[in-house]
Amino acid sequence: MTAIQAQSTTAHRSQVGARLVLIAIIALWLYGWAGTLVLTLQTGRYVDESLGAVVRSSPISETIIDASVALATLALVAAAALTIRALGSTPIPHLLALLAPWVVLYPLFLITRDMHFGLRDILFPLFMVTICFAQPSIEQLGRLIANIATITAGSSILMGIFASSVALMPSWWNVDKAIIGDSSLAGLYGHSNQLGTILALSVPFVVCIYKRSGRNIRLAIIIAALIWSSSRSSLITVLAFFVIFFLATAQRRSRNPNIVIGAVFVAAVAAVLLPPFADDPETFTDRGKIWQACLDYWSRHIWAGGGPDILHVTNNLTRFIGGRVNTAHNVWLTFATAGGIIALVTMITAIAVVISRSIVLFRSGEPLPLSFALTLVILSIAEDPVRVLHLGPQSFIVWSGLALAFCIPRHSDPSSEEGSASMKTARV
Repeated sequence: MTAIQAQSTTAHRSQVGARLVLIAIIALWLYGWAGTLVLTLQTGRYVDESLGAVVRSSPISETIIDASVALATLALVAAAALTIRALGSTPIPHLLALLAPWVVLYPLFLITRDMHFGLRDILFPLFMVTICFAQPSIEQLGRLIANIATITAGSSILMGIFASSVALMPSWWNVDKAIIGDSSLAGLYGHSNQLGTILALSVPFVVCIYKRSGRNIRLAIIIAALIWSSSRSSLITVLAFFVIFFLATAQRRSRNPNIVIGAVFVAAVAAVLLPPFADDPETFTDRGKIWQACLDYWSRHIWAGGGPDILHVTNNLTRFIGGRVNTAHNVWLTFATAGGIIALVTMITAIAVVISRSIVLFRSGEPLPLSFALTLVILSIAEDPVRVLHLGPQSFIVWSGLALAFCIPRHSDPSSEEGSASMKTARV
C-alpha cells in the first residue's frame, strides 16, 4: 500500500468514525426522552420526587431505553476501533484530566464501597475517548446539536398546542411559575426544567454555527419553547450569554476572550458562594433546603463524599431533604456531596483543561467551545446539567459541549465552508 493509499484509508476511517459518533449522540438524545414519553403516553404526566414515590416503568419504555443505550455503545465502540490509530496524536494528559472526575466517582467507589456499576456508567469515558480518536469537526457536532435542539423545541411546542395533557406539567405543579398560560412546558421530557436546561445549552451552538435567517429561525423556535418551559435559571443564563457574547465578538476581527474568561470566573465564584449564603430553605424554589442539607452532609464526609448515587437513593440525606432529588442543583455542590474534595479537585482540573483549550480555539476564530463553557458555568449556579457524569437526558449536549475542545476547528476542516475557503486561499 502506497503512502497516498494509506492516507486515504485513514481519512476514510476518520470520516466513518466521525459519523458513528454523531449516531451515538442521536442515540443518547433518544435515551433522554423517548422512553419517558412513551411512559407518559401510557400513564399520563407524573411528577413526584418524594421518598414514597414508586419509580415508574413499563416494558416498552425500558426496551426503548435499553435499545438507545446499546446503539450508542455499539456506535462508539465501532468508531473507536476504526480510529484507534489516532492514539499517537491524542492529547493524552488532557484526556486523562477530563476523565479523572469519572475515575474518582465510579471505579474507585466500585472498589471501595461495592457500588453497582452498569453499562450506562461507562458511556462517558467511552464517549470522550472516541471523540479524541475520531475527532469529528466542530462544524459537524455543532450543526447536529443545533438541529436536535430545534427539533426538540419545535416538537415540544406542537405537543403543547395539540397534546397539552402530555406536554405540560401537572396543573398543580408551581402554578405561579408559569410564564405562558397556567402550566409550564415539558414537551418531550419528563420535567420542564430538563427541557429548559437542554434548550439553554443549545443556544451557543445555534449562534456560533449558523448565520442570518438560519440562525434567527432556530433561535426563535428554541427561545419560544424556553419561555414556555418557565425555567427561570435557563432564561437568565441565555440572556447573560447573549450580552457577554455580543461584548466579546462586537469587533469581528479582534474577538476578545478576556471578556468571556472574566465572565466564566465571575459565574464560577457565584456558583461557589450562593449555596452557603442561601439561609432561607425556600430560596430558588426550595433549593435553599437542598443546598443546606448537602453542605451539612459534605462537612461530615469532606474528603470522599457519599458516592455518585447519594442523591438518587433513600438515605439519611434524602430523608432530610424529603425526596430523591438526584442533584444538589449546583454543579460544584453535587460533586462535593458525591465525591468530596477529591472529586472537586478533579472536576475543577477537567473544566480548566476544557476552558484552556477553548481559549486557544476562540483566539483562532472558533468561539463555540468557549461559548458553551460560559453557558454551562452560568447555568451551573442554580442547576446541575453535569449530574456527576451520570447518563441522563442532558448528557448528549453536555458531553458534546465538553468534547468540542477536542474536535477539529472549522478552519481546519475541508468539509466546512470556512475550511474550504481557507484551503482555496492557501492554494492561491
